[in-house]
Amino acid sequence: MPNTHETASPIPDPAADGREPRIDPDLGLLRTFAVAARSRSLTEAAARLEMSQPGLSRRIARLEQSVGARLLERSPGRLRPTADGELLLRAADRILHEVDGVMGRLVSRREGLTGELHVQSSSIPGEHLLPAVIATFLVRHGEVGIRLEVTRTATVIDAVADGAVDLGVCGDRIDRQGVEFRPLVRDTLVLAAPEGHELARRGKVGLADLGRLTLLTREAGSGTQRVIEGLLADAGVDGDPAIVRATPQRAFGSTQSILAAVRSGIGFALVSALSIAATPGVRGIPVDGIDSERWLWLATRASAPMQPVTVAFVEHLQRALSPSARRT
Repeated sequence: MPNTHETASPIPDPAADGREPRIDPDLGLLRTFAVAARSRSLTEAAARLEMSQPGLSRRIARLEQSVGARLLERSPGRLRPTADGELLLRAADRILHEVDGVMGRLVSRREGLTGELHVQSSSIPGEHLLPAVIATFLVRHGEVGIRLEVTRTATVIDAVADGAVDLGVCGDRIDRQGVEFRPLVRDTLVLAAPEGHELARRGKVGLADLGRLTLLTREAGSGTQRVIEGLLADAGVDGDPAIVRATPQRAFGSTQSILAAVRSGIGFALVSALSIAATPGVRGIPVDGIDSERWLWLATRASAPMQPVTVAFVEHLQRALSPSARRT
C-alpha cells in the first residue's frame, strides 16, 4: 500500500543562491496541483490524474521547489493545501479557467462545433429560461446534442461537484468544495395569488399579510425555498410558523404544481416572478418588507477543463441573459 505519510523535507529557497524566485509556468503542473489539492490523498489524486503516485509526488515536489514553499500537508488519510497552497490554488483556478476558455473559443472558431452537452438545472431556470436559450444556441450550432434535466438545486450542485454534468444552473448558491459559482441573472420573488382575489388587486402586500395566509412551500432541497426562508428570517419573521410554513404543512414538488394549487385556491406562495409570467389565472404581487431580489447562478466544476461546446454554450447563455439582451 502506498505510504501517504511523508516526512516533510526542507524546501530549497530559490533566492538563497542569488537566483530570482519564480513560479514554473507549466500549465500541466498547475493542473496537477489543483487536482491533488482537492483530493483526500496522493493515492486518490494519482488515480484521478491517471499517473503513478511517485510520478505525482515528483511533480508536486518540482512545483514546491519552484515557489520555495510547502504547498501540501500530507498525513495518513488526509491531504490538504497549506496557506501558500491555498493562495496558489486560487490563482491556478483563475489561470486554468481563462486558458481553457480561450482554447475552447479558438477551437470552435476553427471547426464547426459538435459534441454533447449535459446540463442540469433547478426548476425556475430550467422551465422558464433555458429552453429559449437552448433554441437560439441550436440555430447556430445544430450539430450539438443537448440534454437538459430539471431537478432540485441541491441535486444540481452534487452533480456538478461529481463531474456527472457539464454545468448547472440553480436558484441558490450552496457552497461546495470543487464547485465554482458565477451570477447569471437577477430574479424577483413575488406572492402568487389567484387572479380575482382581493389581494391581486393591490399594488403590494406586507409581512403582516403573509402571517394571515396559508403559504404553500417547496420540498426540501429546493433553492427557491431556501432563499425564501432566508429572506423571511432576515426580515425578523422566522419565529412565526404561519409565515415560514403552513400548519398543517402543504408542500409541493415543483413550482408548476404550486402555481396550479394557488390557481385552485389551496393557498398562496412566494415564487419567482419569472414563473408567474407564463401562468394564466395567477397574479404576482410584490412583497413589501423583504429584499426579494436574488441571483440565479451558473455552477461549474472548479479547475476542470471545459469542452469547447460547453465554453460556447456558457458564453451564449451569458449573452442571452444579460440585462441589455433581456430588454430587447
